[in-house]
Amino acid sequence: MRTLTLGIVQFSGIYAAIRRDLGENLVKRHVQGNLERTAGARYRVSDDKIFLVDKKTYNRILKKAKQKYNSWLENQQPRS
Repeated sequence: MRTLTLGIVQFSGIYAAIRRDLGENLVKRHVQGNLERTAGARYRVSDDKIFLVDKKTYNRILKKAKQKYNSWLENQQPRS
């Protein structure tokens, strides 16, 4: 019997999921969203496609999406 766990995060229009197969230590990383606009990725994609990516790309996309989200939050704070 296979045991799967799934973790999903959403930042600044990017959805990222990690799927783990606990029996085999298999890890798959998926991302969905407009990666060029939101995370500054070099490839152009549409919002409805899901991509299987390696660990380095996954971490880079999440880092850039978090940075974009943090800068957006700073711009939303009222100015005094």
